[in-house]
Amino acid sequence: MIAKALELLDESDEALDRELAEVRAKVQKGIEQLERGEYTVYTDETLHGLFDDVSRRGRERRASRNPAVPD
Repeated sequence: MIAKALELLDESDEALDRELAEVRAKVQKGIEQLERGEYTVYTDETLHGLFDDVSRRGRERRASRNPAVPD
């Protein structure tokens, strides 16, 4: 029983290590994009447009997954 618990703990640790490595890679990619100037500066006005766009795409995605659920 203890051996099984230790095995599960090791598996969990390995999964967390993989997730952490993925997060670190994404952060590094973001840093590199910033250094290359690959980003968008938002103003109050353009930020509202971004929020509207994200909301619209979310509604479309939800509708495509489950057409029976109304917005």
